[in-house]
Amino acid sequence: MKKISDTRWSARSDAILSLKQGYHDIKNALLDIAVAENEKPVAKVEAKAPSKKFEKYENAVLTVLWNRLLQRMNAVSKSLQSKDGYLFMAVELLTSLQAFITEVRNDYSSIELEALSLTKGVVILDENLNKNRLKKSKTFCDELQEKETMIEGKQKWIIETVIR
Repeated sequence: MKKISDTRWSARSDAILSLKQGYHDIKNALLDIAVAENEKPVAKVEAKAPSKKFEKYENAVLTVLWNRLLQRMNAVSKSLQSKDGYLFMAVELLTSLQAFITEVRNDYSSIELEALSLTKGVVILDENLNKNRLKKSKTFCDELQEKETMIEGKQKWIIETVIR
């Protein structure tokens, strides 16, 4: 695991890459600590909670998503900081980055597949994803109530987190 730096964005890129590459191993190490008999009870409890998060759908998807985005942004950032750069190259790099981000937003299925392979198919959907209260808009006596499109659960999470 890498430490995240407040000042260097490339450290965030390195941290998410090491998390993605060691996702399964980190989860297993935490589970080993949680069940080890020679560990203190405090260490067991502190290891058990994060190990459960490695099985959550949202965490796996966000790990894959942020890895894709930060790796590309880091590469563009390093290219922009090079001494050999010129304005036309900078415009091309930023245009390319913008197109890449749009492509990632529109290609959610490949992110989801990679997240499933990251968790080896064991994924728990957060119970809060499917719990939504029905919101009714206030209507006045002379208005007709129109049918509203209700998006809930996993679809709502994807729209609010990935697409926006």
